[in-house]
Amino acid sequence: MNLKMRLKDEWRLGLSEGRAKGRAESYAEGRAEGRDETMLSVIHTLQMQGQTQK
Repeated sequence: MNLKMRLKDEWRLGLSEGRAKGRAESYAEGRAEGRDETMLSVIHTLQMQGQTQK
């Protein structure tokens, strides 16, 4: 019985660690995508205003 309880506890711990890791990776990926979209928007706006690349 003790072994079953330990296995269940370890399973829960692994599940919670996996979820935390997944959330962290999703957050980082979302930030990177948001940063890219923002930079493209800024570039597009500057081009519309007649700014050169320099």
